[in-house]
Amino acid sequence: MAIDLGKIDVVRETGSHQTLPDALLLETDLVDRWVKPLALSATVLSILLALTFAGWLIAKNNATHYLESSFDFRVRDLIVRINQRMNTYEQVLRGVQGLIRASDQVTREEFADYVDSLQLDANFPGIQGVGLAEIVHDADKDQHITHMRGLGFPEYNIHPEGKRDVYVVITQMEPFKDKNQVVLGYDPYPQAMIRQSMDKARNQDIATISGKMQLLQDKGEPETPAFIMYFPLYKKGAIHTNVAERQANIVGWVDAPFRMNDLMSGIGGERGNDLDVKIYDGDTISAQTLMYASKTPDKKPHVPLMKKLEHIEISGHRWTLIVNSLPAFEARVQKNEPRFIAITGALFSLLLATLTWILATSRVRAINIAKNMTESLRLSEERWKYALEGSGDAVWDWDMQNGELFLSKRWNEMLGYPHEDNANGLESWKKLVHADDIEPTLQMMRDHMEGKTPAFTHEYRTWCKDGSMRWILGRGMVMSRDADGKPLRILGTNTDITDRKASDMRILELAQFDVLTGLPNRVLLMDRLEQEIKKSKRTGLPLAVMFTDIDHFKEVNDTLGHQSGDNLLKEAAKRMLGCIRESDTVARFGGDEFTIVLGDLEDISSVERVAKQILQKLAEPFNLDGELVYVSVSIGMTLYPTDADNIQALLKSADQAMYAAKNLGRNRYSYFTLYMQEAAQTRMRLTSDLRTALSHEQLFVVYQPIVELASGDIHKAEALVRWQHPTRGLVSPADFIPIAEETGLIVDIGQFVFEEAAKTVKIWRELYHPQFQISINKSPVQFYDMHENHANWFDYLASLDMPGQSITIEITEGLLMDASNNIIDKLLAFRDAGMQVSLDDFGTGYSSLSYLKKFDIDYLKIDQSFVRNLTAESEDFALCEAIIVMAHKLNIKVIAEGVETISQRDLLLAAGCDYAQGFLFSRPVKSDEFEKLLKAVR
Repeated sequence: MAIDLGKIDVVRETGSHQTLPDALLLETDLVDRWVKPLALSATVLSILLALTFAGWLIAKNNATHYLESSFDFRVRDLIVRINQRMNTYEQVLRGVQGLIRASDQVTREEFADYVDSLQLDANFPGIQGVGLAEIVHDADKDQHITHMRGLGFPEYNIHPEGKRDVYVVITQMEPFKDKNQVVLGYDPYPQAMIRQSMDKARNQDIATISGKMQLLQDKGEPETPAFIMYFPLYKKGAIHTNVAERQANIVGWVDAPFRMNDLMSGIGGERGNDLDVKIYDGDTISAQTLMYASKTPDKKPHVPLMKKLEHIEISGHRWTLIVNSLPAFEARVQKNEPRFIAITGALFSLLLATLTWILATSRVRAINIAKNMTESLRLSEERWKYALEGSGDAVWDWDMQNGELFLSKRWNEMLGYPHEDNANGLESWKKLVHADDIEPTLQMMRDHMEGKTPAFTHEYRTWCKDGSMRWILGRGMVMSRDADGKPLRILGTNTDITDRKASDMRILELAQFDVLTGLPNRVLLMDRLEQEIKKSKRTGLPLAVMFTDIDHFKEVNDTLGHQSGDNLLKEAAKRMLGCIRESDTVARFGGDEFTIVLGDLEDISSVERVAKQILQKLAEPFNLDGELVYVSVSIGMTLYPTDADNIQALLKSADQAMYAAKNLGRNRYSYFTLYMQEAAQTRMRLTSDLRTALSHEQLFVVYQPIVELASGDIHKAEALVRWQHPTRGLVSPADFIPIAEETGLIVDIGQFVFEEAAKTVKIWRELYHPQFQISINKSPVQFYDMHENHANWFDYLASLDMPGQSITIEITEGLLMDASNNIIDKLLAFRDAGMQVSLDDFGTGYSSLSYLKKFDIDYLKIDQSFVRNLTAESEDFALCEAIIVMAHKLNIKVIAEGVETISQRDLLLAAGCDYAQGFLFSRPVKSDEFEKLLKAVR
């Protein structure tokens, strides 16, 4: 049908007809059915897309923030893991140090068994071995090499070659196999970097590590960055509270070499390939200082979104840590959530816009689309949850708004519960955690929530279904906060660290407890004493420190053997524990020395009661494999804060009081006094000055004539050392000789006296008497010193073209009583070299006739205590006569000491005494004055 457009116009103008033409109806229908719905849908779509964009932008910002937080968390976690691993390894060396301190002697086999029990490969990645580096002086080098070859190393030598005053030689490295064998005999001390690390460990009594290096075990192979950890060893029983004492008493180091790549193995966790980790030695970042790189450089460099530089202090040494994010890390966090929101939002917008359009045309179609959209969103949420549960550790998610705590299935697997028993929620978690660990764990969580810590990290114990207990390392981080900074959600993981804690406890036990007695060792004693001092400051109650030493313990070891000695120490420890309260401490300080700490002393007199009880208990017989053994104990006591206000001063005071008890006759206790402190300070200053006296030429030799009584001739003399102190003047030998013996300086002083006497006797033989002979006092310490090589004396005499008969060695009676194979061999060596032996201070000790025959003594020196009050009717004269007759029957000549009057000389001559010395003839004088005396006699 044709449409009359003119008619339409008319109708419009006149308005006389209400029905619209067909074209207009078609246009209206099009607008109502399509244009309006589409416009509405477009409006909805625009609004939703705008909201989607805003959500995507917020999600992207949140993702970036989450990326930064996650990156910070991973970096700090990495630092924590490195520090934990290095602290654990430091405890390994402390354990070795404790083993050596606690034992009188650790054999190579015992050392190897101890290291083997640590299972280094399984428990301590990176450690290539644990070794001992011992100090060897140049004078002892040949003897040391001979000793090591005698242990089964026929090719043993110190390397690198070259003469040095001191060698620091690796004498043991366990496990002793493969590449570790090449370090035997190696001296790393000449290397400046190694020497600096060793000296720092020695001076500060701490563990230190070296800088980057190539291990000797890896020589000839591609460069493998490594370092060595050192821990100092001091003389057994020696006090080392300051640098001077530590330098004087150092005997070696415990050392452990590490390869850096092995050390870092597994330290990055299960996702260690998503971060690029580099560690540099010191502060300088260069290829030369690079110690570790987690990945090789890519052909196409990656520009990281996240980068962090941190400095780590490891055992007194600094490392620089640089961590870069890798695509795997960035992709996991950066793209997923914003992309999900963008795509989901766009789809949702299109769906909702479509739904809006459909609603205008069909309600049924709108309902179906809504269902499909809901299902799609549900599937997306499930996929997101699955991604969270995919890590190796148990995942937990705490929604702070509704208080819900979600724990993944892995949590049940750790604790041995079936999956269906899983009960989420904070209260369920509390039921599984050890009661003592709940509040500390929650407090650590609160600290993190309040912003006090960058991340939540805490170790706690949990109960398993079978009743056993496991250690858990919980870590987490706040993921979102509200406008006021209040946490809304915390996400984290739980890691089972039970095996690692077992290893840590074993190491801690070895490091802090004495292996033999099970008592706290010196390390733990210091910690407990520090806690008791803090408690005393809070409560105002004093505490006491008792220092005990078992009298004549060495005799038990020497006569019954070390096993019996060990059994005695264990039984003594039990008896001491029975004398104190549970809150008090008995610790083994070293050897046969024990330290007791008594805290919270409301009654000071209780200290004396405890001391008396210990004296009584240890005086009771010890049954050692059927042998009844009797010992006693000397006890020194000091009080805090009356006598001292710090740990070192307390221990020194107690030690001084203990030695005072010994000097008073043993088997008693003694309180510390101010006089002891003053004497100890004087003694300490003398000790320090004595160390430099020889090098500063403050020591000199004087000679006292030994006169032949029958003729009055002088062809013998005794050499005596004197000390001219620059400020104290002439120091008495009675003051400095005991110090020299305790510190070992007597060895060097004895060498000095010998060389001076040898040069002097050569001159006097040539000028005055061809058989002139000088006597030299030989300290027992020189005989006990395993490194003292008397062959040097024989060589020195040979270099002067002097016979052995020119020198007489003076020894004490106590040395004969204590004669071991080593001492016997040295005495016989003197005899073989032609030197004669004189027994000093005869009559004051416990020598028997069998000793005089056994050791071929040439001279007996009657002690001056028998000569001092000598008269014809005195008992001393009868004793002198008896000694002279006995000696002559054994073909031994007699020398009387301390002759000061003519009457004493005449009585001794009448009794048949061969020689005499004393002030009657001359005081000890220098060589030039002695020569005047020789000329006068001639």
